[in-house]
Amino acid sequence: MDAEIGIKRIPCSEEGVSEFFDRMTSVQKRDAYQFAVKCSAACLADAHELINEAFVRMCDGAVRA
Repeated sequence: MDAEIGIKRIPCSEEGVSEFFDRMTSVQKRDAYQFAVKCSAACLADAHELINEAFVRMCDGAVRA
């Protein structure tokens, strides 16, 4: 359980995460990439690394309501 916000995290399969990204529209993908570019300005990672990190974190334990 995430101690900070009290939400249970459930790991996703790699296939499930891939399907999630595949279902995203081109506009959603564009927006996600633009958000990653903005976030990358504040850290040492580039946008692609941030998107890859999101993929890994979803596999480790996606937040479920």
